[in-house]
Amino acid sequence: MRGPRGRIAVLVPARVEARLLTMMLDALTAASQYFANLGPHIPVLIAIASDSTTDNSRELVHRWSGMNTIRVAVGRVGASRNAVIPAELIRQGPTKEFWIANTDTDTEVPEHWLKRQFELTAGGADVVVDTAELRSSPIGTVRMLRRLNLHQRNEDNPHIQGALRGFRADTFAALGG
Repeated sequence: MRGPRGRIAVLVPARVEARLLTMMLDALTAASQYFANLGPHIPVLIAIASDSTTDNSRELVHRWSGMNTIRVAVGRVGASRNAVIPAELIRQGPTKEFWIANTDTDTEVPEHWLKRQFELTAGGADVVVDTAELRSSPIGTVRMLRRLNLHQRNEDNPHIQGALRGFRADTFAALGG
């Protein structure tokens, strides 16, 4: 498997979402471990943007090894995510070898998620936009069914799940962040 030789950062905004974190963190851990077992020897950093959280989200994140929590106070998912990216860019430097993957607390990424983004980057992709598949969730059955009925659930749908995207850091920087 060929691809970038640098690092991968996975960014997740969280705000009063402790009830969703366990499934998401388990899925991210599985995807990160699966990727590590493939042997590209690329470190994966997982950063949770704790946005004005008043529940035990921060404490919960620290139960998983390899997870970092960065405090922000912006009150919106996109702004929260973007507040964390510059911190990672400062640490890594915007290079072609630094990949930034994104997900949300209500999304369980599949085990092959990082592998697939890595393969697409190896093929020359600067940006990857993925689809999300909701699974049983503590958000409640009625709310989940409502979400499922509002969205097409196939690969050829016209909608983009903004949370599940990845991009090269230099592309992000060149576009103004």
